[in-house]
Amino acid sequence: MDRNNDRTAGSFYLQVPPPVALSESLNKSLPSLHSATQSPSSIRSSLDPSSAYWGGMTTMASCDNKGNEDYHRTLSTENHRSFNCHQANSFCETVDLHERAGVENTYWQTAWKEQKSRAETAEFELKKIEEELEDLTLSLFTEANQLVANEKRARMDMEMKLKQACLQLDAEKSRSSSNSRPMPPPLYQPTLQSSEFELFFEQLLSQPFQKLHGLPFMKACLKFDIVPCLKMTEGSDAWIKKWLHTLLHHPCYIEDRKQDPLHDRPKRQVYEKSELQKDAELEYVCVGCYKPMARSPYRFRWTPQDPWQWMDVHCRNRSVAVCNFYSFLRNMKLHLMITGMMILPLLISLLFPMILCYNGDTHTGLILLSENRAIRSGVLSADHLCQEYPEKFPARRIANRGTVHCTIWTEPKCQGSLFIIPAHYEVDSPSGISFKSVIC
Repeated sequence: MDRNNDRTAGSFYLQVPPPVALSESLNKSLPSLHSATQSPSSIRSSLDPSSAYWGGMTTMASCDNKGNEDYHRTLSTENHRSFNCHQANSFCETVDLHERAGVENTYWQTAWKEQKSRAETAEFELKKIEEELEDLTLSLFTEANQLVANEKRARMDMEMKLKQACLQLDAEKSRSSSNSRPMPPPLYQPTLQSSEFELFFEQLLSQPFQKLHGLPFMKACLKFDIVPCLKMTEGSDAWIKKWLHTLLHHPCYIEDRKQDPLHDRPKRQVYEKSELQKDAELEYVCVGCYKPMARSPYRFRWTPQDPWQWMDVHCRNRSVAVCNFYSFLRNMKLHLMITGMMILPLLISLLFPMILCYNGDTHTGLILLSENRAIRSGVLSADHLCQEYPEKFPARRIANRGTVHCTIWTEPKCQGSLFIIPAHYEVDSPSGISFKSVIC
C-alpha cells in the first residue's frame, strides 16, 4: 500500500509483534483445555495480561497527520493491558461453556446408563414372563387334549355297551316270542266258605254257647277278626282274654256320657262345684289304649257292679263291633235270626265293621257281585255300576252319615247283586229301582 495515500487518509497503523509468540502461548495452553473443568485457573493464569509473555509484546507503531513525517510511538502499557483482558474474558466464557457442556455430558451419560440398565431389566422380565406363559399354555392344551381323549374313549365304550344291550334285548324278545305260553290261572281263587259257615251254624245250635271258641270257624274268626280288633296296644293279652271270657257269659256296657243323669240335675250354687266340674278337673285315661284325653265322650264297665271307666272313640268303635258280633251269634243260638240266604250276608255285615276298625278305615264299602257261587268274589269299593241300567244307575259315590253300624243293600233287578255298606254311607239310588235294606 502506498504510504503517501495512507498519510493523506490520516489512518493509523498498529504494529504488533509477529504472531509467533501468541501462537506458542496458545499451543502451550491448548493441551490444558481438556482439563478445564478440573483446573480452569491455570488457563486464566497462562492468559493473564500481566504475565511476562504478554508484557513483551508492547511494540506498536502508528502514524499521524502532522506534516508528512512518519513517526512511531509506543503504546502505553494500559492500552495494551486492556486489549489483552478483553481477549481473555472471551476465552474464559468459552471455557465456562466447555465446563457446563462437560457437566451436562456427564449427567446425560449417567442417565443414559440408568435407562439402559432399566431397559435390560425390563427385557429380562418380559422374556421370563413369555417363557412362563408358553409353559402354562402348553400344559393347559395338554390337559385339554387328555380330557377330550378320555371323553371320546368313554363315549365309544358306552356306545359299544349299548349295542351289546340292544342285541341281547332283541335276542331275549325273539326267544320269549318263540317260547310264549298262556299265563296259568292264579293259584288262589277268592271264594266264600259257605259250607264252613253252615257247619258252624249246625254246631252252634247243638253245643253250649260257652264252647263257642272251640269251633273251627270261630277259631278263624278269633284269629283274623276279633283278636286284631281288640288289640288296642302292645301287650294287651290280659285285656283280650278278659273280653273273650266276659262276652261268652254276658254283654258289656258301653254308654255315651250325654246320657249321664248329671246333665239333667238342676244348677247348684256358685260356691258349690258340680260333679261334671269335678270330673273335668280329673285327667281322663282310656281303659283300652291308656292314652290321656282332654275329655271322655264314652264310659265302659264289664258288669253293672263294676265302676265306670273312660274310653275314647276309637276303642269304643272296636269294642262295639265285637259286641255286635257276639250278640249276633247269641241271637242265632236262640233262633231269633232269619235263616236261608240272609244268614251269610248278615254274618259278613257283622264281621265287616271289625275289619274296617282294624284297618283304620271306616269309609270303605264291600260289594259282593252276583249270586252265582262260581263267580262270586269280594271287592272293596264305595261305588256301584249297574249292569242292567247303566244309563240310570252309573257309578255313584256314597255319602257319610256318621254311624258305625252296617246296612245291607240288595238290588234284585241288577243280577241279584248284594252290597254290604256301612250305615254311615248313603246311596244315591235312582227312581224305579227297588232296594231292600236290613240294619243290624
